[in-house]
Amino acid sequence: MSAKKIIVEQGKDEFLRIGFGQRGNTTDDVVGNVFNIMALGTGVGDYNQSSTELIQEIDLGQYNYNRIEVEYTPEQGDKKVEMAATVLTSNIDPDPSQEMVTITEIGLVNSLEKVDEEIFFCLCQMPPIPKNKDIALLYMIVVELE
Repeated sequence: MSAKKIIVEQGKDEFLRIGFGQRGNTTDDVVGNVFNIMALGTGVGDYNQSSTELIQEIDLGQYNYNRIEVEYTPEQGDKKVEMAATVLTSNIDPDPSQEMVTITEIGLVNSLEKVDEEIFFCLCQMPPIPKNKDIALLYMIVVELE
């Protein structure tokens, strides 16, 4: 008889609740929100399993940039949670000498500030999206457990 290793359905629900802020089915206790911050970057390159940060995150304060708190939409019973972050027109507002900042990567992280102890859950490359003070953006990341 071989050993079986599984993650049970209730365990998946609890992992999403604690890690991403999804409330459980039977409790209204404190929401987790471990990875509730989205970071944006302009880097280009490849990530691997040992990557620990975006290739080139925009410096905090540069272009009026701040990391963004995400909003959660749990999909009860689907073992899935959607995270959305709105980049307002006032966030990433380049000076007139630079018309656009091109965003090429996003990540979910556990800190509003850049600190040595921060942990990224995911790092995502995407097609280049130009951003200036006239453009607001909505980014969504979906985490689903099989």
